[in-house]
Amino acid sequence: MRRVNANTSKSNGAVGAGGAPGALRASSASASVRRLPHRRVRYFRFPVLNSVARANGLHSIGLVTAVTRNTTRGEEEVELYENKQLDGSVSGSEEMEPTDEAALVFRIDRCLMYSSKLLVERRQLEAKDSNVDAAVASILRKKGFPENGSPSTPQAIVLRRCAWTIAASYKLMHDLNARAATKYDSSNKTHERKLLDFWELASPGQRLESRISEQWTTLGFQGHDPATDFRGMGEVVEERRVGLLALDDLHYYAKVHPQSFHRVLASSHHETAWFSMAVVGIHITSFCISLIRTRQLQNFMYTYGTTKESYEEFYCYVFDSFEKHWTSSTKPLTVMDFNRVFTDFQVRIERMLLEGVPTVLDEQSPVLLPRSRPRGNSRKLR
Repeated sequence: MRRVNANTSKSNGAVGAGGAPGALRASSASASVRRLPHRRVRYFRFPVLNSVARANGLHSIGLVTAVTRNTTRGEEEVELYENKQLDGSVSGSEEMEPTDEAALVFRIDRCLMYSSKLLVERRQLEAKDSNVDAAVASILRKKGFPENGSPSTPQAIVLRRCAWTIAASYKLMHDLNARAATKYDSSNKTHERKLLDFWELASPGQRLESRISEQWTTLGFQGHDPATDFRGMGEVVEERRVGLLALDDLHYYAKVHPQSFHRVLASSHHETAWFSMAVVGIHITSFCISLIRTRQLQNFMYTYGTTKESYEEFYCYVFDSFEKHWTSSTKPLTVMDFNRVFTDFQVRIERMLLEGVPTVLDEQSPVLLPRSRPRGNSRKLR
């Protein structure tokens, strides 16, 4: 099954100190693409989702048809789905091919998003404490699934499996939002311990002279106390708050991908084309969480997993790619060019997500779903 992507809205992520978010304009060629027949979607800041119309007529394919096509391809699959457990696991040693399953979940996700009759059910799946079984039962009944919407048919079992994955993606969004809304507290021992642990990961062999020290500026913080950066950046605009999530992201990057992290850190110390690594990391956190909120990372999560670790792997890829994007410039750059360069970089990442290009540093990472193989062609960010 071909993977399809639906989102191309510009995120509301930060574009650098003093910058303003930009809008991704639709190309003139998209004017000829037929518009969606359904209501205007409220999930996006810019609802001109021309890419959806390019998704192989996805909006014209009914939910029942999408599910049925994936339950009638062979007796082995039907038998597998009949053995499906309600908690989302599969009994037996065989599994559906990960890329096929990811494509199916994404297709059903889009069907639910653009269905005018399933608004309540989608809200149930999006809720922090989602009631997946109730939502699935209602969908089976409303959309006229086989055998009067019986929950025991192969189609119903496939739908339930996909619904659990969709609900898990929204739970992750709620968890990340909660972490981003948590302010750094210098009196909290857990917060302080993680910050000091980050120093040890980022500066191995270098002793921190004191908790508040000029040494923090070597990692790209703006002052002698990094807590002010985590507390201050993005606080004016609620949607851009990053809180402890920014520290989590930097800590994960330094711990799990030290080679990439230290390469980026070294590049940030360039004599003229320098940039503040920690500050850039905070902006990247803001960008990544905005992709979650605007549903542009759904296909990624369905392919690689709906866990915080899979999100962190995406963050690491984005940071690594930003350094390559910055250093590959044919024109001399200074920190004054950050807003422009970062805005262009965000558009490139969004397009890669739209096209299904792999966006992880290591596809074999144990924190990602096994045998994940995106359909898009792997390519380097230019």
